[in-house]
Amino acid sequence: MVRPISNLYCLEYFVGVLRNLKNRLLSVPRQLPPSPGAPKGNQNALKHGRYSAAWINERRQMAELVREVREVREIAAAVG
Repeated sequence: MVRPISNLYCLEYFVGVLRNLKNRLLSVPRQLPPSPGAPKGNQNALKHGRYSAAWINERRQMAELVREVREVREIAAAVG
């Protein structure tokens, strides 16, 4: 015997089908057209201050101080 299908069941089924279709359509990644030309922005831009003039000068002074300390330590070792 064939079971009768109620209108509410058909409506719920149809809503479920539409919901699945919507989710499937929205989950498809959209492909953007390739952009013409080079990318915008400077990829080689200064992103930190490691190479700024102030830091270069500070590293030079630190290296000079280290050299002087080594010279004093060698002189003290030779005398002592």
